[in-house]
Amino acid sequence: MQTVQQKNGKEVNITPNESSTQAGWGNVFSAYQPNYVLPFYYNNNQTQVFSGPDGQKNKNTEVNFQISVQAGIWRNIFATPLSWYFTYTQRSFWQAYNDSAYFRETDYEPSTFLLYSFSGNNIIGLKTVSLGFVHQSNGKGGENERSWNRVFSNWTFKPADHWLIQVQPWLRVYGVLESKDYNPDITDYMGHGNLKLSYRLYNNVFTVMLRNNLESGFKRGAVQLSWSFPIYHGLRGMAQVFTGYGQSLISYNHYNTGLGLGIDFTDWLLN
Repeated sequence: MQTVQQKNGKEVNITPNESSTQAGWGNVFSAYQPNYVLPFYYNNNQTQVFSGPDGQKNKNTEVNFQISVQAGIWRNIFATPLSWYFTYTQRSFWQAYNDSAYFRETDYEPSTFLLYSFSGNNIIGLKTVSLGFVHQSNGKGGENERSWNRVFSNWTFKPADHWLIQVQPWLRVYGVLESKDYNPDITDYMGHGNLKLSYRLYNNVFTVMLRNNLESGFKRGAVQLSWSFPIYHGLRGMAQVFTGYGQSLISYNHYNTGLGLGIDFTDWLLN
């Protein structure tokens, strides 16, 4: 989606991954994906295969939060619309309401990519195209280890006001940053890309994410619906619903449905 920054007293809408490029070196870091905390996240199918410390059973209600930042390593390379970025995203599921709180799962996702930004308008509304490499892991060992590496591309379109479309295909890469294939069937559940559609209505931003639905014949796909809404001044709330496979790495091959409510710290407002 787009972030909103202040420039000469006016709001300037910037496509994600462009914000660092235009803001200058004084603002090296910016949001990459949404940053949020959902203190009340209910999961209807908390698998008990992976229990907590001392054999604690996972509770259905937990805290779900995500931290995601990007840094412009080399922006406008040789005065061209091409820029180089590094990102870090971390998503955690915290069993804060258990007898002894613990993190049920934390997924770490660093990536790097080249981004080409298109100026002006074109007939299909193409704004940016990126090509990069991403590693994702839960940092655990033994039978609970989950990790994979991908080469990806991200295509961002703004075909009309209040609309944003992101298409991200990827290809799994073997033998890089991994000594063993801990999840050989992960692409059967996570597929080879995702699609995000976002729409703004009176400062409310609705986003739907679709993954692996057509590839798997709607048997192993996932759908996530998010609603970012204003609360007071710059404070925004978030409601999120997820259903399908791949909610987290540890449960990539388990079907889950989750519902959460909390705070959105990233202003993803569209024009």
